[in-house]
Amino acid sequence: MLSICTQTAIAVLHDIASGNDLQSANFLFSEEEWKDLFDKLEQGHLIRRLPDKEPGNLSSYWSLIHI
Repeated sequence: MLSICTQTAIAVLHDIASGNDLQSANFLFSEEEWKDLFDKLEQGHLIRRLPDKEPGNLSSYWSLIHI
């Protein structure tokens, strides 16, 4: 079974790639947990923050993988 963090990461990657927030909106994380998740995905080279965008928002990132 996948952990809640892994499930959320998959949902975030899918939502960024598809340009919506339908799946990741179902996960209730604190602001700090979201920041940590985005940081880990960025450090893992799965997403990249767009120039001049605020970190922590789905629309601020571009997916480096295509689902």
